[in-house]
Amino acid sequence: MTTDEFNLIAGAIKASYPASKILIDATAMRFWYAMLKDVDYSIAENAIMEFAATSTFPPTIADIRRLCMERTKGPLPSFDEAWGSVQKAIGMYGQNNPEQAYGAMDDVTVSIVKNLGWINICTDMNVSSSRANFRIAYEDQINECIKKRQLPEIVQKTKQMQIEQNTKPALEAKETGLIENAKPVNEGVEAPADLMEELRRKLNGGETK
Repeated sequence: MTTDEFNLIAGAIKASYPASKILIDATAMRFWYAMLKDVDYSIAENAIMEFAATSTFPPTIADIRRLCMERTKGPLPSFDEAWGSVQKAIGMYGQNNPEQAYGAMDDVTVSIVKNLGWINICTDMNVSSSRANFRIAYEDQINECIKKRQLPEIVQKTKQMQIEQNTKPALEAKETGLIENAKPVNEGVEAPADLMEELRRKLNGGETK
């Protein structure tokens, strides 16, 4: 999205919510553009139109990115859809054909199934318990997936770079400290010859040879 295209998007938002103070200054405009410029203009425009038609409150950046991601990456499966595909795959392929079963599921569901264990799901005789465990894993996975999908690529890359920059020195310092503080293997341990001499002394009533 170009800056001119973003200005059109910003104008549409302001026109849809005239009483709000959204995008009121240059700083806000610059930040919003930085967070949305990776989105195609036509997709952002349609997302704004949907939001304006369904919400009486102005959108946040997260609202717009969520709607845009639905248009570029498709909707995520509901819990019932995900669990249903697992049950169908169990019936079609059984516990001994996990790879074929994975081919009948979407990527999100496959990830959940692998974390829980295909064999575990197939052999769990308590279907209610298995379903409950799957729901917990599903909700965690979906929330994480939504967050990851909505992040601009530049934010993801910068975050990863910062993590690597800040964790590597800490790990190196820790390893260096462990090496420096490590005691020699024999430090504080009596040599065998010393132990034998001590034993002779005790046997001889305190005298040494």
